[in-house]
Amino acid sequence: MGFWAVFIMICTLILTGPAQAQVGLGFGIGTAPFGNRFENIRIGAVARGHIEAHLKAEYQRLCPDKKDPPPVCQEQRPYYKSSFLPGRGEALPADLLNKIGFVHPGTDYRQVGFSIYLIRLPDRRIHDVVSIWGSGWK
Repeated sequence: MGFWAVFIMICTLILTGPAQAQVGLGFGIGTAPFGNRFENIRIGAVARGHIEAHLKAEYQRLCPDKKDPPPVCQEQRPYYKSSFLPGRGEALPADLLNKIGFVHPGTDYRQVGFSIYLIRLPDRRIHDVVSIWGSGWK
């Protein structure tokens, strides 16, 4: 509709006016008012490269013996995206965070074993994961 068509329609409604019983007031919200929406926040390509290099270096440092590896070196399936991280996880080292750079507001990186998760705070919902074991979907 053009501007003039809307203007004429409004003027017609003002001039004729509704009957007294038809006057009312309403209020509505089209989406969740407090942000229940799950945004698709991902780890960027540059940050993903730094994280993968860090995980591989940690694996090489902690797991040099392939025949009798310690329990931390056993293959694990990462937690799925959109699920919740069951534990707190470990904070990333400061030098890795400096390489990663930007962290989305309201999110944080946590490491569990050889997987690093981008989680939403405070409920620890997983937005994205980088793991030496793959994405968890097999």
